[in-house]
Amino acid sequence: MEDNRLYAGFEQKKQTELREAINRGEFEIKVVPRYNCLNGIMSGGEAVVVWNHPSKGEIHRDDFWELVEATGLIEEFDYYIWETVCKEISQNQTSTTRNNALLISLNETDLRNENLITLLDGLIEDYKITKKQLELGIDEAEFRNENNREQLDMLYRKGYSIVAENMGRDKFSVDIKRIGLLKGIKLANNLITTYDQSQGKSIAIYSLIMMSKALDIQVYGYKAKTKDQLQFLMDCGCTQIIGNLEGKHISLKEYFEKTVDEEFESLLESNKKGILVIDDSKMVRMALIQALGNNFRYYQADNGQEGLDIYYREADNINLIVTDIFMPVMDGFEFISKSQKDPIRCNIPIIVVTSNGELEKEIQALMLGAVDVIQKPYDPVVVRQRVKNVLKMSEDEWIKMRIRLMYE
Repeated sequence: MEDNRLYAGFEQKKQTELREAINRGEFEIKVVPRYNCLNGIMSGGEAVVVWNHPSKGEIHRDDFWELVEATGLIEEFDYYIWETVCKEISQNQTSTTRNNALLISLNETDLRNENLITLLDGLIEDYKITKKQLELGIDEAEFRNENNREQLDMLYRKGYSIVAENMGRDKFSVDIKRIGLLKGIKLANNLITTYDQSQGKSIAIYSLIMMSKALDIQVYGYKAKTKDQLQFLMDCGCTQIIGNLEGKHISLKEYFEKTVDEEFESLLESNKKGILVIDDSKMVRMALIQALGNNFRYYQADNGQEGLDIYYREADNINLIVTDIFMPVMDGFEFISKSQKDPIRCNIPIIVVTSNGELEKEIQALMLGAVDVIQKPYDPVVVRQRVKNVLKMSEDEWIKMRIRLMYE
């Protein structure tokens, strides 16, 4: 009996300490930023809480959350986090990030709260923000839990965006009947950091991303710790990453002021796909480059022979070749024929440029190994889409080959 009283007294002391810490403003909401891998621009973030303890310094959530659970303050604490996030969104409506969504986590206790939707609706109304500015992160196990089915259905019908978190942490189990409720899925951190230690994990990540994209569900990579891990996710088609390589949280103030991540920008610049443009007319080459834009790294050649020299020298950096047919020294047909005989580099796709009405030439180029044809004069929209399609098919084949090699 005395032990129970002592335990109850300890819990009461800890509960009081937490409440006083909240009142003193010791808890701070920070953001793990989310970036678009295609351009390095911040596309949202995940709200996390840290405890700025007066004597212990900054304590991360994982190191004090058991205390919150033990003292029964989860609902009160979560509401404090949600309200702080909604308030900051409301106060920064003119920010460049105003259209981005901040993810807030809901746990088992929150999902069992019959007043959950009333609380969330109240915050949306009080702070005059939109539901699109919030994402509700729900652990994958809780998403599959039948006890939460009704609550999740109601959240979906009310227009809230649901993100299943920690996908693949323990196992891959996707409820096809329920997956339509999701706006996104967040890959488990341990899945990403150990993908190269398991053949099965690599295939599972790729399959999950492909399936999600087919269902128009966003996939968020989570805290890739190395450039290789980040590159693998991008190669698999994941374009949204939560957390930069340094793993830093940023303040809400910085989140609403920041738009790009310098490290991502640097990585993206070095990761631009290379296109070799072969044409004896500089004006035609520049017109094509202008049509494609500055998202690529370009190599230029005046004729097939010069193009072949660049092809052999820079093959590791070239992802696509666009060549004219009629050129001095070496024409496009000879270039295609010679390049396709190289057993190592012959997988680089080739698009041929022709003039309207040259059907026989187009067929000849395709029979030699070209994968597509662009007709002059260029239509910029058509050019960009054809290049995009060819690169996408090439990437898919490269990923499949990479995964096959992991099995050998």
